[in-house]
Amino acid sequence: MGGCEVVIIDAPTLFESGFDKECDFTVCVIASEELRRQRISERDKIPFEKINARINAQKKEDFYTSRSNFTVINNGSVSELKKDIATVLLKMGISK
Repeated sequence: MGGCEVVIIDAPTLFESGFDKECDFTVCVIASEELRRQRISERDKIPFEKINARINAQKKEDFYTSRSNFTVINNGSVSELKKDIATVLLKMGISK
């Protein structure tokens, strides 16, 4: 890939499209449903009903966790998320 060591693909439909077969590793990032609701509300400023409709339209978390090589739980701060991602990268043999 043009000299790149790592390419990160943010693809909500990675597994449905079959593109996961092109990946060496897959990582899913999940958060509690309540925290997802809160984040959507703060970010998108949409009514509760639309938030629920959006979440209900998504696949359940076990769809992603069962297909991914690694799972990161994003229920904390950005610094905690960065630490967890760094840990996963080390497990994949990718260092900073």
